[in-house]
Amino acid sequence: MPIKTTSLKTSQMLKENGFRQENIENWWDVVGENERYRLKRANDMDFGYINQKSGEYYWQYAAPTTDELLEEIDNDAISEYAESEDINDWGSIVDLIRDPDKLAECWLYLKLKGLLKEK
Repeated sequence: MPIKTTSLKTSQMLKENGFRQENIENWWDVVGENERYRLKRANDMDFGYINQKSGEYYWQYAAPTTDELLEEIDNDAISEYAESEDINDWGSIVDLIRDPDKLAECWLYLKLKGLLKEK
């Protein structure tokens, strides 16, 4: 079963807003001398293969899992986000925690409010 991570678009927004880039999964945009590889999700094992091809460069976007996002979010902060979004039933909060893109939206909101866990 593949690991569920944030989408490319969400991963790009997270990077722009300072989310750490050391994760299990990543999105890569690799550009070669004569061709452009499409964006793909890859783990660090693929990094060495991509990096060894001559004449190529890449952009990396961390694609965090819900566990990786939750490492930076306090439970109280999730409650505050849920209130701000009018999420008031337990099932919807569970759905939020299980969906990496929805949880990333929560992370972005909390980042802007200065409510992420202290490191």
